[in-house]
Amino acid sequence: MTKTRTPLLQATLCGLLATSIGCGEPEDALLEDERIAEITDNLLDAGYDADDIELVDSASDDGEFVTDVLLQGDLVIDLEASREMVDENPNGLRQYRTTNLVKKKHKRICLEKDSSGSDRWSNMKSWSTYKNLYNDALTQAVSRLNDPDLKHPFTFKVSSSGCDARIKLKSLQGEVGGQAGFPSGGKPFHRVLIGAKLAKVLKEEVGVSNSAARKTIRHVILHEVGHAMGFRHSDWGSRASCPEQGNEGQAGVGAVHIPNTPTNTSYVNSVMKACFGLESGNWTGSDVKAWKNTY
Repeated sequence: MTKTRTPLLQATLCGLLATSIGCGEPEDALLEDERIAEITDNLLDAGYDADDIELVDSASDDGEFVTDVLLQGDLVIDLEASREMVDENPNGLRQYRTTNLVKKKHKRICLEKDSSGSDRWSNMKSWSTYKNLYNDALTQAVSRLNDPDLKHPFTFKVSSSGCDARIKLKSLQGEVGGQAGFPSGGKPFHRVLIGAKLAKVLKEEVGVSNSAARKTIRHVILHEVGHAMGFRHSDWGSRASCPEQGNEGQAGVGAVHIPNTPTNTSYVNSVMKACFGLESGNWTGSDVKAWKNTY
């Protein structure tokens, strides 16, 4: 993926100037500005700080470049999702899901490896060396997503056919972590990106075994699919798992406590913690309860 990050304040000022003085932009560009402005306004109304929001230029599924609104570094928020986030006013700062969930009628969810564009799944760094790590981690992640202990109604599979909903798997160029978004319109977010440098850094800079690298890649996949299914960071009240800590937002953001899970907003014993190191790539007891009580 090609990315250009733009600070929100700069982008907002440019958008206001273009709208007020009429710079001769084409109609579709003006519509694009309106979309971005509404998303950012909705996030600010939901309680997020402007520092949490940035604009990222990325390649769409048809190869065209679009501007995404990125929240807290790894969440792409589309217009419908942003509207849903301000339609609810849940109580409490607790371990969490969003108000945006996947409808249970979308039972067959396909994780489809994207095969085109610069952010295709196979465009990871040193792909020929590390492709088995990525693909094996994906296979194992799907197995854990289908764990019967989660007791959800969905079947996840790596496929492009026989799907009620699709999540495209892409590479996130120049990055180690991942990126996804929240559900909208009752469907999971339509894409998950995994850091193109992840395996290379784990193997060549950190120096871990194939098994340890596979577990951490599996963790990142599970984490981002978790976002696509509506789960927020377990430590969202403090980002205790991150070097730079801070509260991700207040009650209006759609942080709905999941029954029987910790109410501690610094809870880091979860696949859904905000930041990762070397991980087991397995659900914790809290994660299992979160899935069971959400779906």
